[in-house]
Amino acid sequence: MKYLARWMVLWSLVSGPLPAAELWVTLENVRSSEGKLLVALHNNAETYATDSDFASDGFQAYAWQVVEPRSPETRLHFADIPAGRYAVSGFHDENGDRRLNRQIFPLTGMPSEPYVISNNG
Repeated sequence: MKYLARWMVLWSLVSGPLPAAELWVTLENVRSSEGKLLVALHNNAETYATDSDFASDGFQAYAWQVVEPRSPETRLHFADIPAGRYAVSGFHDENGDRRLNRQIFPLTGMPSEPYVISNNG
């Protein structure tokens, strides 16, 4: 038993938390350098499944960034991200209202601004 206790203490010292990593996200086919890109990093399905409304008080994401778009490709850097599975969502806020605007007619509810989702999302 004493041996097991020593081993457990030694193991806890050696096997500390996993180191944080960097995550680079590349947004392709950015069609304009106007406005802002609002991009959220999610670590659970509940926040990923919600609308990307950065103006809302209830907006939730693990991390998020607002960046200047660069056409045709924009890269974002998230630092100190723990190991795990993540998804990306967001949109190109062309009019600066921090909301994903939607069409009224003819395709009611469809986004009128370009949007971002993870591969296989």
